[in-house]
Amino acid sequence: MRPMRVFPALAFGLSVIVIGWPAAAQTRSVCFEPGTAQLTADAYAAVREVGLEMQTGPGRWPHAVLGGSVADDGSALDRERVDQVLLELVRVGVGVGRVKIEPIPSPSAHCVPLDVGQDDPPYYALWHFWPLFFPEGGTEVASDGARRMRFIVADYQPGQTVYRVQGYADTAGSAAASMAVSRRRADNVASELIRQGVRWDDIVVEAFGETRLARPTPDGTGEPLNRRVVVDVRSRPAASPR
Repeated sequence: MRPMRVFPALAFGLSVIVIGWPAAAQTRSVCFEPGTAQLTADAYAAVREVGLEMQTGPGRWPHAVLGGSVADDGSALDRERVDQVLLELVRVGVGVGRVKIEPIPSPSAHCVPLDVGQDDPPYYALWHFWPLFFPEGGTEVASDGARRMRFIVADYQPGQTVYRVQGYADTAGSAAASMAVSRRRADNVASELIRQGVRWDDIVVEAFGETRLARPTPDGTGEPLNRRVVVDVRSRPAASPR
């Protein structure tokens, strides 16, 4: 079974740790085509080097250190560039929970720094429960939610990864209505996973209505934390020998 991967606390819908920028022994520059979030050929090579170093280099707890901006007041292009580097890191085998995002004191117009650091002991938080929230009465996956879902699909392994999609609702409506809306939310998230390449056989859809409230409330109460879908991403258990 593959090692359990982890997500730190949510920052921009993904899990990252934001800390100060330290001196780095070897910092690579990950550059983009001007005005876009498209990595250059050299940038792809730099990401592959980091992935290889994390697998074969010294140290007990390696993590990737990526300079960038994920703040709400940062530009959309800055955030998309961070997203693209994270996706490439995941594709070369670096779990998102092993990436730290650090603010850049003097950002370059077209490049961000990428390095390998060490944690001893590591600071990790559970990542495999991934929440997506909905507006009152809403059941559709917003564009931002679909964008963030790329990260839980980036290292999908057909037949080995299982996505357990669990829909929930608040107590604003009747119990039957809450169950129905929680099911529609879960179905729509499952459909988005399929659109992004996940096989239906690797998805389990469940609906719980208002029976498992993240924030307990009286009946008839709208609560944003309760209008959610949780995607539990795990490796499929190995078959028992006969």
